[in-house]
Amino acid sequence: MEKQLKQFFRFLEIDKKASGNTLQSYRRDLVQFEQYLNENNIKYNKATEKDVKEYIKYLTNNDKKPSTISRTIASIRAFY
Repeated sequence: MEKQLKQFFRFLEIDKKASGNTLQSYRRDLVQFEQYLNENNIKYNKATEKDVKEYIKYLTNNDKKPSTISRTIASIRAFY
């Protein structure tokens, strides 16, 4: 997933001209999502909608704010 993340961030920076804050947020969201996938032995390219829903539930159970969860969903959607 590391190679794909680098390409994605390059796309955001160069093609989409995303701001520094946006890049930081997306990077943080996707690195955390990658860690979750790794901890649960899920390959990023095999992650299902159910896996993403479980991750959202995990974030909710860890007291993440709704705005953070919404941004995380946007980050994951943009990546895939």
